Amino acid sequence: KLQGDIGRFGNVDLSDISGYAELPDGKVISGTETGTLLIWDGGLIRAVLVRPDGEGGAFKPCHDGMIEVVRFDNATKTISTTGADGHMRWWDYATVRDAEPEDDRIEVLIEPVKEAAIGDGAGGLCSVKSIITTEPDHWLVQDANGGIVRVAIGEGGEIGESRQLISFHGGCINGMDISAVSDHAVTAGSDGTVRLWAYAERREVYRSKFCAGATFVQMAPAYVDGSQRTVIAGFDDGVVRILLRCSDGFKIVDCFKPHNKRVTVAKFSPDGSVLATGSADGTVFFLAAKYPKSPPKAPKLPGVTLAPIGFAKAPGGVSALQWHENMKEPKLLVGCETGHAFEMKAPNWKPGQPDSVDSTITFEFEATATHYTFNRPRPTAMSIVESKYPPVGDERDAADAAEKAAIIEQKRVMALEAEQLQKELDEAERIAVYPVKHIGYVPFSGGNFELALGGEAAGKIWECQFGAKDPMRGTKTRQSALTVTRANVSGKLSVQAFEDGTVRVAPSRGKSYWVGAVHDGIYGSVTGAAVTRDDSFLLSTSSDGSFFVQKIGAGLLAERVPATDAEEVTSVAEDPTPAVEDITDPTKYSFEEEKIKLAEDIARAAAEEAKLGVRGYINKLRDEFQALLAENEARPPHDRLPREAFEVDPGIREVVEAETQGKMEMVKAEYAWLKERADLQLKRLKEFFLDPVESERVVLRSFGSGRRSFAVTSFRVAKFSDDLRADIERCHTTELQRKTAGTGARAGLTPGKSFRKNVADEEEEEKVDPEAELMSHGKYAEKRAKRKAREAEWHEFNATKPDPKYENPDDLAAIEEANRTRGDFKLKSEPDYVVSEEDQQFYDRKRRQMLLLEQSVHEIKMEFNRRFLALRAVRKSAVDDVRSSSRRIAEITVELDDADQAEGFEALSALSEPFSATPLADEYPTEFRAAATDEELKAHDEEQKAAAAAASGGGDFGGFGGGGAKKEDKDDKEGDANKSSVKEDANDEYSLAVKDKAKVHPRVSLAAAMPATPFEEAENATVRARLKHERAYLVTKRRQTVASFDAALRAMRREKAELEYELKLAEMKQLTLNRELVMLKKFEQKENELDGRLEESIQAHVNLCNDIERREEDLDAKMTERDVVTAKRDKVIASFDNLVAADDEHHAILFKYFLKKVRRVKPRASDAGSDSEEEDDDDSEYDSEEDEEEFLPEGCEEELYESVLELRERRLDEHYVIKDLNKEIDAMKKELDGVKKKEKAANTVVEKLEVDLENYRLEKQRRLYNDVDVTVMLRSRQLEYLHEGKLPTTLDNGLVFSRETRNSLRRRIDEIIEDKASLREKQAQLRKDFVAMQKTKEEYERRNAGLDARATEVQMFKYGSLIDLEKLEVAMIPKKPVEALKAKLRDTEHANAAEMRQWVQALSDAMDEMHQKTAANTECLEQVADLTRRHRDLERELVSTKKTAFVDPEAAKKRETAERDHLVAVVNEQAREIEKLRNEIGFLSVKGNPHTVRF
Repeated sequence: KLQGDIGRFGNVDLSDISGYAELPDGKVISGTETGTLLIWDGGLIRAVLVRPDGEGGAFKPCHDGMIEVVRFDNATKTISTTGADGHMRWWDYATVRDAEPEDDRIEVLIEPVKEAAIGDGAGGLCSVKSIITTEPDHWLVQDANGGIVRVAIGEGGEIGESRQLISFHGGCINGMDISAVSDHAVTAGSDGTVRLWAYAERREVYRSKFCAGATFVQMAPAYVDGSQRTVIAGFDDGVVRILLRCSDGFKIVDCFKPHNKRVTVAKFSPDGSVLATGSADGTVFFLAAKYPKSPPKAPKLPGVTLAPIGFAKAPGGVSALQWHENMKEPKLLVGCETGHAFEMKAPNWKPGQPDSVDSTITFEFEATATHYTFNRPRPTAMSIVESKYPPVGDERDAADAAEKAAIIEQKRVMALEAEQLQKELDEAERIAVYPVKHIGYVPFSGGNFELALGGEAAGKIWECQFGAKDPMRGTKTRQSALTVTRANVSGKLSVQAFEDGTVRVAPSRGKSYWVGAVHDGIYGSVTGAAVTRDDSFLLSTSSDGSFFVQKIGAGLLAERVPATDAEEVTSVAEDPTPAVEDITDPTKYSFEEEKIKLAEDIARAAAEEAKLGVRGYINKLRDEFQALLAENEARPPHDRLPREAFEVDPGIREVVEAETQGKMEMVKAEYAWLKERADLQLKRLKEFFLDPVESERVVLRSFGSGRRSFAVTSFRVAKFSDDLRADIERCHTTELQRKTAGTGARAGLTPGKSFRKNVADEEEEEKVDPEAELMSHGKYAEKRAKRKAREAEWHEFNATKPDPKYENPDDLAAIEEANRTRGDFKLKSEPDYVVSEEDQQFYDRKRRQMLLLEQSVHEIKMEFNRRFLALRAVRKSAVDDVRSSSRRIAEITVELDDADQAEGFEALSALSEPFSATPLADEYPTEFRAAATDEELKAHDEEQKAAAAAASGGGDFGGFGGGGAKKEDKDDKEGDANKSSVKEDANDEYSLAVKDKAKVHPRVSLAAAMPATPFEEAENATVRARLKHERAYLVTKRRQTVASFDAALRAMRREKAELEYELKLAEMKQLTLNRELVMLKKFEQKENELDGRLEESIQAHVNLCNDIERREEDLDAKMTERDVVTAKRDKVIASFDNLVAADDEHHAILFKYFLKKVRRVKPRASDAGSDSEEEDDDDSEYDSEEDEEEFLPEGCEEELYESVLELRERRLDEHYVIKDLNKEIDAMKKELDGVKKKEKAANTVVEKLEVDLENYRLEKQRRLYNDVDVTVMLRSRQLEYLHEGKLPTTLDNGLVFSRETRNSLRRRIDEIIEDKASLREKQAQLRKDFVAMQKTKEEYERRNAGLDARATEVQMFKYGSLIDLEKLEVAMIPKKPVEALKAKLRDTEHANAAEMRQWVQALSDAMDEMHQKTAANTECLEQVADLTRRHRDLERELVSTKKTAFVDPEAAKKRETAERDHLVAVVNEQAREIEKLRNEIGFLSVKGNPHTVRF
């Protein structure tokens, strides 16, 4: 198909293309079905080639009809074309190549170089389908009318005479039948020919062509014509012809037209007395058969004539017929193309019988019929649904409640889906049509019949029964619809044919069959198939025009029927059967039409005759009445009779008026019904065409006319649907969820970042050291404070030193702002192009963009229409003003009586200026839609009268004396013309004013004729001056009004042109957005999946982060609690310093007692309610002298001693609390580390998902930018892309930039150049400052170096080495006594030695036990060995006693040696096992440090 909207201007109609050729320059020339030639350049139509037709630019197509062949001859540089018109034309290639259409049209006029006609060999022109030109002296041409023509070619290439080589059907073969007595077949084609074939000789015998296409053909059965010479043929125009086969052609022995449409089927009754024909017009016609008289007991003579009986209507076009074998009660099965099937009773064809058809008025009769409704067996909806789901068990067998609920839910879903599907299936079945392809009675079945259908019911032959709801059974054939089924002459083979071109032949008995795809599977639906009389050949025809004859092998039928020689037939001239005249008029009436027409003609003639008689009598009475009236008028007034006296019957007027009123009421009722129906139809039309329109197209014209006139139209705007309006409202009222930044758990979070503090950078809490605690008290604290103060001063001083990596915050902010606003001007198709978050494209965002764009376009159109209608209102008021001013100007001109003067003439000229004031229907479509002018009503009446005249048959007598009506119509037209001219005169303002002045009262005229006084003359002069001024003002105002309105309308036209351009861009953008929306929809599912997984991972990560924060808060609280307890302990230590002076002689011993860690007993954690206690198992923190007895030092006060012990208890209380807190803190830190590891893993998952989502979005954006083409409208002045000084041939490498962006880039370049110059100046100044500051720095460094050298010299002179003050302070802290540490070490060694002795003793006991077990085991093994030995000896003695004579001494010796070796191996293995067990026992018996044990 060629679609016209891809043409240059979109004005090329849809057409099929058959012939085309590729030209050397890459273009393609093709033909069309209208006869024009198209020049294709790529995917667009460059030009349409046509031939000139006279002058004035008129043209005609290159050929009349379809162009089938287009060829290019490279040698002669010509293009040859030919087609259905039978003409070959040659065109110059250079002219075709350079064909360029004008701007306002696409057609190009071109003359052929030469042309020639191709004959069909029979005196006519050949309708060329294809042509073979390989031979130099002739061409072979395929004629579309069914032939192959040989065309002679001269030496110079001129076309010579044509000769038909082969003739065949031109088009579809609609029917085929064979003879049962001779090797002949007859076919009927849509080309109007009926052909006789001698299939055994592979030749056509003869053919007859008729005026309409043949649709059905059948040879009369043997009981009708034993010679099988009678052929029944049906045609497209409803004609049935009875043909007689003669030796040299067909003879028409009967011809009649029972139908108005194509004849589809014809069947003789079993007794041959009636022929039933079916047609696509939905009628079954019955005709009585009459045969030539033959001698008694002689076979019937060939030929038959038919007389009409009557017809019955069917629900649809008849497609199949079948008579019942029992003719006592003749019945007929009828199948329709609409799927209806019924059995009807045949009419009685004997006239005068009670049930015969009365054909006096019409041939139609009401037939008694039994209808059958086919109910196609089909699977239930539940079975279809169950096949899509896995098997569902019984809920009673469910393992748990969840499984039971799942089963119930699945069953519920399946039931709902099945219910919906069942409704859809029922609706589809209700509207489905299954055309009947075959119908026939089933023998010996009691009235059952078989039915073959098309459509979804194809593939089976159904056996049905009237009264049964469903078919009884179905025999499977093929999936395609059955078209032919019949048995051969012998009855041994049956043939079935199908729409897919296949033919199936099978024996009547048996299961074997042959099937073959004989014809085309798409266009080759089989229309006829049969097996010949001798079972030797299979004949088949199809709708693609093919006719195949195939020889049947011996596999299907072992025994064949021998063929008998047929009798010779006479020629057409010699045959005695009379011939009839053929029907050649396509408008010939059918039987029913002839009868109706005859009845109408008789009724019309009788009515005319009666009408003429009544009219003559009425004319006589009228003449007598007129004479009486004249006589009465001639009498004197006193002798005259009143008019009422001439009324013969005064009451007849009332009767006539009453009858007339009744008829008027009836007509009003009829017209009221017609009006109601028209109103309903109009309402439906309005609902369909007008209700969806919010603003109609309105035309607004200028006041000028001719070339100065122009018009502007408003926009036709459709209403938004409710769904679209709701979507737009949602866009304005709700925020769409962003794809890149979610809500809830993701709000405010940065992807890939940790959502807590970086605890890895935090310093771990140091354990509390008693020695460090002392640094914060006493004189040590004072020294440390002074040193720290000096360090703080130095740190503050060094902080003022500039950092080499220091960066100015203002510069950093400026850089960040520049990076944020600089824009990314990489191509969107580049792989490194990154789309910003706000520019990310999602399905919802894209749809919202489309909806907002649609709303903006709608609002723009409506706003323009609003101003447009306001301007239309201005035009209406301007028209009123101009009309009133024109009327006043005319009145003033008449009053001044200066029309023949220059000023008056100019004023009247202003009135005659072009001024279109009459509103047209397209200017007020809503207001004028329901209005109708007199001319329109009159034209409608004329159309109704013409239609009524055509329906009544036309002619001179149509309409019962319509000639008088014509005269009246003529008079009416003349009257209308006069009225129109009067109306035009009435519209002339000046003429109207003149007529008004002519109607002045005579007294006024008399006063005007009197001479005027001087005062009156002055007053008249003043009035004339005022009137002239008023007229001049009105003329000026009229022209200004017209000019201003036209200027405003012209401005609106320019505005609309700009708006149309913008709206067209918006439409193109909407198409682009739609393509992007479709692509985004494809990406949406996976993106939502990734986004959902990311949401879940982020939520899990956030939960872990919250858990970490909570644990850190708990840890901080616990550490704060420890700090509080530590502060309490520090207070206790400070109390000791206050209690015992540093220079006290007992300070050392008391301080030792104070720091001593005394073992305490704490309650068991396992049994909180009991009073049992346990000792602390951690002995590492206690002194080795803790068991030594404490005593009061000599000379120390006992109260001081007790106070020190009391302070120690308080310190120990705090110490144990701190210890427990440290354990809890350590446990919390371990748990926190575990949660941090989980958080790190979760963060890794989040980062991976974010990377995957980002990559997927990048791929989506890349596809979106690269795969979706965006149309950009550019003007020539917008192109700044020159290559070597001219525009390149392609713009593939060009970039599209908006002018604003380009100008901003240029401005930014200038700003950067200026900033660069200023920064260079600033850099030069900074370098100067840097050199000066570097010199100052070197001077200070030399000074500091001198001071450092002086300090080192002083320390070396005073102490001999450099002193580290921090180490010195630490060394000054009092330490524990060395003796105490040594005693503790000694006690630890004693304890370890005692434990070692215990383990050695346990090891020795274990070794003794092992030796004892080993000895007992060895003894047992020895006993086993002795018993085994004794058992073996006894066995050997027993065997030797029984078989001494048969034993080989050497063999016995070898057996004993083998047994002994085996026992030795067993004992050795057991010894190794014992040794292995001994080693394991020794190894396991060692505890602690096994490698130090010696055995």
